[in-house]
Amino acid sequence: MSGFVDRENEIFEVLQQFKAEGLEFVVVGGYGVSAYQHRFSVDADLVVQSDDLEEFTQVLEERGFEKDTDRDLMYSGRYLAYVKDEALPVTIDLLVDELQCRQTDASWSYQYFEDHSVEKTVEGSEESVRVQVPTEELLIAVKLHSGRLTDARDVVALIEDADLEKVENHIHRGNQEKLRRVLEIVQQTVSDSDFEDSFKGVFSQDTLPEQQIHRLQEFIQEMT
Repeated sequence: MSGFVDRENEIFEVLQQFKAEGLEFVVVGGYGVSAYQHRFSVDADLVVQSDDLEEFTQVLEERGFEKDTDRDLMYSGRYLAYVKDEALPVTIDLLVDELQCRQTDASWSYQYFEDHSVEKTVEGSEESVRVQVPTEELLIAVKLHSGRLTDARDVVALIEDADLEKVENHIHRGNQEKLRRVLEIVQQTVSDSDFEDSFKGVFSQDTLPEQQIHRLQEFIQEMT
């Protein structure tokens, strides 16, 4: 377990250094979710501005990170992936000027994230960092466009108090037919018998939040 904690600590220290350098960014992905519901993530995804890219990469390279040209992200658009190989690799992904979803062709600009973000503390096992993260509603919308198992788990964790009208406002972009198909996949995922163990394991919970799953299922039915 210490290897995972060391990896998390390294990511938190990088985020702290970005802040100390006065760099602006919005944390998305797993660490964005962790601002609301803690779970361990294997990498950090940041939406950044192209004007600041050189400063971001300089910090990473000074800390021993190297550009990973083979890394295949779930995103399309322009991005840079950096990895630091230790006992377990530490990865930082920089999404430049926007987040583009390859599953549905949807995109959200850096400015859109900035306009719909809040400052929150991301708590880790040993350290914490205060950063800008998307609102719950925007995180849910982005993850519903991606539609993987990890995204379905995250949406269930986030949806309890979310304003679903705001989610709907954020979600209407990209190819709507592709989005409909992805939403149907999410609907099937949360209905599968093995979803319960998967969710409880990732979020360290004893029970499955049935009401949150039901809320998500109703939302998807309305959307499709």
